[in-house]
Amino acid sequence: MNYLHLNKKSPAIKPQRGIGLIELMVSIAIGLFLLLGLATSFFNMKNTSTSRQGLAELQNKERLTTTYIANAIRTAGQFTQPCVTDTTVNCTTQVGDTFLAASPFLAGQVMSGTQGSSAGTDTVSTRFASIVASDVVGCGAPTTAGKVYTDTFSIDGTGNLICTETPDGGVAQSYTLGSGLAGMQVLYGVGLEDLTDPDAINSVARYFSASNMTADYWNQVRTVNVMLAFIPATKTTCTLPSTWPATWATSATNKCVVISRIVGVAN
Repeated sequence: MNYLHLNKKSPAIKPQRGIGLIELMVSIAIGLFLLLGLATSFFNMKNTSTSRQGLAELQNKERLTTTYIANAIRTAGQFTQPCVTDTTVNCTTQVGDTFLAASPFLAGQVMSGTQGSSAGTDTVSTRFASIVASDVVGCGAPTTAGKVYTDTFSIDGTGNLICTETPDGGVAQSYTLGSGLAGMQVLYGVGLEDLTDPDAINSVARYFSASNMTADYWNQVRTVNVMLAFIPATKTTCTLPSTWPATWATSATNKCVVISRIVGVAN
């Protein structure tokens, strides 16, 4: 009989064991650390994307609202001209013959506005006459040839830009043209006739708020400075400036985004 003799000097075969508690805890900690890093990167990317989207939406609101108001100001005073003024024909039809007196407008006045009792609650109104049907785009409805329209812009209590259009002898209709606004302030650039330079009547001598405008000033408006306060993206409210357009109280937080657009009166 043969016997297998083990070499006493050969190392003993150690039995295999599972992972220990310490190793398991270290592995879990490393995994959680990596997972935290991935989650942080994901949320940072998501927040960046959300901020960019909000900024794009805000810029789009700014562009649309200012375009609506600017177009109304530029077309203020447009009316049908039945004859041509030259050396042989004297055109007798004047702006006062088209735009009759109708509160708050005087005869011939095509621009008006109000200064609100609280900051950011100003309104601005313009008048125009449609030469042919739908040649001028007002607040929304198609226009009728030869009819005079009044467009009034304001900010309602929920932050919407509202345009109220009233045809002479007709019923006023309101249209929502924008959202996300906190307020509006309007100043009127006036060219004063008593300046020493006779050509300076076509230039802006000074800006006035609506409450400081006189009857003579309304017919001398050359430009309109429209300042709009927008609520920042991801916010529902904001703090209006203490002095428009860009001065806030020292303690002010969550400031509104204020843009200013100076629009020339074309007519």
